[in-house]
Amino acid sequence: MFAGSDGGGHRWAVISSLSTTCKLNEVEPYGYLRDVLQRMIDGHPVNRLDELLPWQLEAG
Repeated sequence: MFAGSDGGGHRWAVISSLSTTCKLNEVEPYGYLRDVLQRMIDGHPVNRLDELLPWQLEAG
């Protein structure tokens, strides 16, 4: 609603959904995102991205 554009609203919805999913799975959102991005940079196989979903990681 206050994102400034349709694209901004979509991006906000994605980030909000990711953050809420992390919290529901007892994963700290900022640390999770930093860890996943680093793993992707380090060459995590694209065909195994499902392993990086919040509910696949240990709580904490």
